[in-house]
Amino acid sequence: MQKHFIIIVFTLAGTLLPSMAADKQSSKTAEKTKPADQPVLTLCEAAKIGDIATIKVLLKNGTEIDDPDKKGKTPLMWAAERGHIDTVKFLLEKKANVNAKSSSGWTALMSAAGGGKKEAALLLIKKNAAINAQHHAGWTPLILAVLRGDLETVQLLVKKGAALNIKTSQGMTAMDYASQKKNGSEIVAFLKKATKKTN
Repeated sequence: MQKHFIIIVFTLAGTLLPSMAADKQSSKTAEKTKPADQPVLTLCEAAKIGDIATIKVLLKNGTEIDDPDKKGKTPLMWAAERGHIDTVKFLLEKKANVNAKSSSGWTALMSAAGGGKKEAALLLIKKNAAINAQHHAGWTPLILAVLRGDLETVQLLVKKGAALNIKTSQGMTAMDYASQKKNGSEIVAFLKKATKKTN
């Protein structure tokens, strides 16, 4: 009886062990060939660094193109602020909302103007970005460009129809802010000429 039991045990071992080893090897092979996991970056994070490849993967996996971060800023806002032109173009081609607003009323054009990114601002304007949109504090893209001291972007915005007399919640216009800046003389001179043309 004992001999039969020993024979059965060895027989089972001889049958199961190779099978278990094969299953383990099969599992390892499956792990190597399984699809890559979802990227670690969020869509906003990828847009912030101009990582179009990751953006494409995220969109393919179902992420909404205007998916905002915790502050309500969209991928297009981040790409515009950082001046990643190819990323801005790609997002616009994929129908990103050019006039989406953050929880504080921030837009992509404000991001471009406030970030000193003239080329990004032009791309957004060509896609009908609201040139006179106002932040909750009353800032417009023009006022943000003035605050940055960016004459070229100021000139672009005025040329494309930015209003000169819009006031912030503090009752100040683009000219008022330009007048307060130590290095704002060129912008002041330009805004004065622009004001005369509109009157």
